[in-house]
Amino acid sequence: METNSVQQMTTIVKPWQAGIMLVNLPIAYLYFYLVTKLA
Repeated sequence: METNSVQQMTTIVKPWQAGIMLVNLPIAYLYFYLVTKLA
């Protein structure tokens, strides 16, 4: 039972993590741009 719930969690988390990465990419780029401009 527990292994099945863990497998379901991983299938839910994987696309969720990919979505977070896609959201963080422009944020990190913007941060890097601001740092280089201010430095």
